[in-house]
Order: sequence, then C-alpha cells, then structure tokens
Amino acid sequence: MMNKTVSGAFSTWVQTWEDAVRGREEAKILGELSAVKEQRLRTFLKKLMNSQIAGAWEKWMELHAMMRTIKVAVGRMKNRSMSAAFVRWEEFAEESQAMKQMLRKVAMKLMKRQMAGAFERWYDMTQEALELRGKLRKMMKRAMNSCVAGAFERWAEMTEEA
Repeated sequence: MMNKTVSGAFSTWVQTWEDAVRGREEAKILGELSAVKEQRLRTFLKKLMNSQIAGAWEKWMELHAMMRTIKVAVGRMKNRSMSAAFVRWEEFAEESQAMKQMLRKVAMKLMKRQMAGAFERWYDMTQEALELRGKLRKMMKRAMNSCVAGAFERWAEMTEEA
C-alpha cells in the first residue's frame, strides 16, 4: 500500500517535470514568447517544479515516517511474542534447575543410606570377629590348661613313683 503511494508521488513528480520541459520546448518552437516572457516562464516553471518537487519530497518523507512507525509497531508485536517465549523458557529453566537440585538431594540420601548400610555391615562383621577371637582365646586357654594340667599330672605321677 505504501509502495503504491510512494510510486504515485514519484509518478506525479515525473509527470510534472515532463510537462514543464514539454511546455518550455513548445514555447520555443512556436516562437510566441519573447525573451522576457520566456524568462518569466522559466522562473514560474522553476517555482512550480520546486514546489512540486518539495511537495513530492514532503509526501515521501511522510510516507517514510509512516513506514518507520509501522516497522516499530511490527517490531514491538514481534518482541511481545518473543518476550512471552523467553518468559516461558525462563520458567522452564527454573523448574529444571529445581528438579535437578531435588534429584541431587535424593541421590545423596540414597548414597548416604548405602554408605551407612555398608558401615553397619562392616561394624557387625568386626564385632563378630572380635567375639570369635575372644571365644578362640578361651578355647586355646582351656586347651593349654588341659595340656598343662595333663603334663603336671604325669609329672606328679612320675615323682610319686620314684
């Protein structure tokens, strides 16, 4: 739509320019005008062309400003949708971060639970080993005591016989 308006303004300017040039040429060809009249005509045509050029320029500037305004408005509309998309992405990123944090906590609890279970099993095994060691000591003492007692009895028998 704006291109048509700009094109129309430019076409009007070109047409005015061509009309002015044609009018001057026709005046020269017909020889109807004297030098003074020709000078006046030139001055009038220059003023006319300048005013029409200025008018076309003003119209072009208005259209250009309107196009700039429309571009800004379209940009803002695009920015709204981009802004909404960014907000949704930001919310998703925050939720993802919270989920990651929660998963880390759960993983740490599971790992600590496994470590605690492993430590508990090790502790139970060492306590059992200490218990077994104590029982083995008692058994060895009894065995040693019975051997010593047996040896003492044999010695005592031998000393009685002798």
